[in-house]
Parts: sequence; structure tokens; C-alpha cells
Amino acid sequence: MNRLIGQVADFDSTRLQKEPVGMVFYINAYNLLVIKSVVDAYPMSSPQAVGGDKKKHRVAGELYTLNQFENSVLREKFDDSRVHFALVCAAKRCPPLSKEAFTPARLDSQLNQFTRRVLNDRIFVQVGAEKRVAHLSQIFQWYQKDFIQTQNTVIDFIDRFREEKIPADFS
Repeated sequence: MNRLIGQVADFDSTRLQKEPVGMVFYINAYNLLVIKSVVDAYPMSSPQAVGGDKKKHRVAGELYTLNQFENSVLREKFDDSRVHFALVCAAKRCPPLSKEAFTPARLDSQLNQFTRRVLNDRIFVQVGAEKRVAHLSQIFQWYQKDFIQTQNTVIDFIDRFREEKIPADFS
């Protein structure tokens, strides 16, 4: 793992100009750094032990905290709200870690698959028909702007990927 972390740290970012390749590198690097942070902090009392705003990691020659990396690189450079479902944050209420690395050839289908999986999971979206309400993961509150840039509402974004659509009159 340390050798791989070293390769991520020293990677030549000029090789990342094409979007699928760059996005894949940064998603995989982010998830690797979270795993490394968990290993380093073990045993953890909470996900905050990972240090999203504290410890800096070198990625392609640049230093970032995990939060800076997510916000300044993954969210700003690639502008794809599905990325939220590909990133692991080491907490129970965050998307699960992929069993395989993301790849340029399969990135779009992998992002769709992960987004679909998360948005059909009751941990992230609970639909209460009796009270006509949908309870959503905090991800949708924290990053609302990301989800409504291509859709009118967060619910519209969610319904693109859900098997059971959330009725328009739900709150």
C-alpha cells in the first residue's frame, strides 16, 4: 500500500488531461488515501479520526487534505455529481467502497452503477408513503448544488437512478 501511495504522490499530472483518465485516477487515489488513513488511525473511535481537514496527502505533486481533494479536485475539475457515490468516507452512512478500481473504459457505467446502488438503498433514501415524505442522506443537503445543476430538484436527480420513483408531491 505504501508503494502505491508513493506512486500516487509522485504521479505526473500532465498525463491526466483527458477527463476519464483523470477522473479515474483521482477517484481511485481518494479512496486509497481514505483506506490508508483508516489503517493509520486504527482502531478508530469515529470517522473523524480519518482527519478529513487535518492531515495533508500528496497527490500528483500537490498537497491536499481529503476535504480539499474532494472539493477542489474531484468536484470542481470534473463537475459530475455521481462522483459522490464513488467516494468512500469511512463512515456507515457513506457510500460503500467499490470491490474493484474504477477504469477509464468503464467509468460512466461504474458511476451509474454506484449511483443506482446507493440511491436504491434505504440507508440513503427512505420513502415514507404514509406521510408522503422522502428522508434523504445528508449528502444531498451538503452537496445540493451539485445535484440540481443538471436537474430541477434533488428528487429529480434521485429519480433518474431509482427503481421506485419518489412521487413529485412528496416533501
